[in-house]
Amino acid sequence: MTKSDESVTSKGASVMIIVCTKDGAVVNWTNNNQSGANLWGNAFAINPMANQDQATQMLCNALAFLGLNEPLCLTAHGNDIEMGDPGNGPYDWTWNVNLIAGCLAVSVPAGYTGPILIRICANQITNFSARLAVSLQNGQALNGVWIYGYNRAVPMQQAFPNPANLANQVDLQGTQVVY
Repeated sequence: MTKSDESVTSKGASVMIIVCTKDGAVVNWTNNNQSGANLWGNAFAINPMANQDQATQMLCNALAFLGLNEPLCLTAHGNDIEMGDPGNGPYDWTWNVNLIAGCLAVSVPAGYTGPILIRICANQITNFSARLAVSLQNGQALNGVWIYGYNRAVPMQQAFPNPANLANQVDLQGTQVVY
């Protein structure tokens, strides 16, 4: 079951999937037993009533509960340069690569080594996940962490990949943060 922001209150309540969109269909699929999300552990959906600044703070707060080597999945709508809601309306959330890198750099525990999956649509080899790895590298954050993502459309009801097997998923592209 997807947690709300209020239920993520203490260390040890790891959050490994964070839903970064207001789209109820994404939340519902994450909660569906057939989605494979249960392999990732806990899920957290940002409160859909939050504005952009509040949503960013909730994302950063949730990241702080991640264990040192636990896999993380951020799921939303997106493309090669931004993620969040499918539209660009005044109440939609949108994060670019540098904003997500900033959240990760200041919020995940020091020494974090787990893999990160960006589960959004993309079109190019220089997709969101690759750009995120470069942004983290430029900011000298999360050295050695692998960032995975797609460079194609991701169907809403495609199962989440097994977090223990991301490197062997033929439809995922991995980029390691190295500095």
